[in-house]
Amino acid sequence: MYTPDFINSLIECGGSLFVLDNIRAVLRDKSVSGLSILASSYFTLWGLWNLYYYPHLGQSLSYYGALSLVIANTVYIALLLYYSNKKLNLGKMSKPSHSFNDLKQLRYEPETSIEISSNLVLNLEAKKTGIFWDDTVITFNGNIKIASDERELFADELKNIFDRYDVDSNMQQVILEG
Repeated sequence: MYTPDFINSLIECGGSLFVLDNIRAVLRDKSVSGLSILASSYFTLWGLWNLYYYPHLGQSLSYYGALSLVIANTVYIALLLYYSNKKLNLGKMSKPSHSFNDLKQLRYEPETSIEISSNLVLNLEAKKTGIFWDDTVITFNGNIKIASDERELFADELKNIFDRYDVDSNMQQVILEG
């Protein structure tokens, strides 16, 4: 029974390589948006059963292959749980002082400007492209002067940014100060 045991162990070890690639992606992205824990949990449970079952069949190589797969799946599940409970850090942001409709109704005055925390857009762009900065905070604070005929276009563009990056209402903490 050596050949089936060897082939089964190769398949199990190959599976753990795929899971390790998923682990690498989660550690790189620091995000698990859209990932389900169900499949990994099921296969981890099956792997645990195999750890009990393979020794009874005398399949020691399969046992070690299953062990590598169970360990990889357990680490992956732990990362899924950790990052699903961790919110994306967008820095310290206050409540918006204007809604989108308020922004459309602002009157243009030469001294009036709207300050936007571009950290949000930078971090959302990073989320979309998979590029993240751990301990580095990139900030750009600037004033944008907007003529009255462009305010509606600007507000619509800001809404498009939120839609493009799937920003939920809790994360729409853009600072709009006029």
